[in-house]
Amino acid sequence: MEGASPKSPLKCSHTGDISQITRNEARGFIDQLGALWYFAGAVRGVVPRSSVPMPEFQPGDKAVYPGHGVAEVTGKETRDLAGFETEGYLLEALGKDMTLFVPMNNVGRVGLRRLVDDEQVSQVYDVLRRRDEKISTATWNRRHREYMEKIKTGSLLQIASVLRDLCILRSGKELSYGEKNMLETARGLLVQELALAKDQSEEDIAREIDQMFEN
Repeated sequence: MEGASPKSPLKCSHTGDISQITRNEARGFIDQLGALWYFAGAVRGVVPRSSVPMPEFQPGDKAVYPGHGVAEVTGKETRDLAGFETEGYLLEALGKDMTLFVPMNNVGRVGLRRLVDDEQVSQVYDVLRRRDEKISTATWNRRHREYMEKIKTGSLLQIASVLRDLCILRSGKELSYGEKNMLETARGLLVQELALAKDQSEEDIAREIDQMFEN
C-alpha cells in the first residue's frame, strides 16, 4: 500500500552503513533471531523434540553436550533471551575453558544427555570390535561431513563407529591430516566419557582402545 512503511520486529541502532555494526552487536542480533525462531517454533509445534523424556540435572551432575564432550552442571540461571525470561543450566566443559548455557526447554533439541550406563558401555565396545562393517570409500570431503554428523549427534555409539573406521583405515594407509584430526576428536570424546562411566583413568581407557586396533 502506497505510503505505508514496513514494520520490523527487530531494530538496529545503525542505519545506512552496515559495516559500522560491531561484532558484539552482530552476535546479539543473531542471538535474538535464534531465540525468536525457537520460541515461535515452539508455539507452532515445529521445533524438533526428542521422543525420549528430557533429563533433569542437578549441580554437580555430569552431562554430555554433543560436540563438546562431558561437562559438569554448575547451577541454574535465568536469562533474558529476546524478551523471554528463560531458565537454563550452566555447564562447565571438562578440560576446556568454556561455559555453556542450555535453556531447560531446549535440552532435548541440543541433545544434552546423561553419561552412558553399563549396558551402553558394552554396546560401545561391541561397535569397536566389529570388523565386518563396510568402510566408506567416498572422497574425504564427503566422509568428513558424514563423520561430523555422527559426532554432532552426541551418540557414543556413532562416535565409536567413526573411531573404528578411521583406525581400520589407518592400518592400510597413511591417514591425511584431516583424517588424523577427526580420529583424535572421536578418540578424545570416547575416552573422556568411557573413563567417567567406568570410573577409570583416561590413560587406562586410551590404552585399552589402542590395543583393540593393534596389528
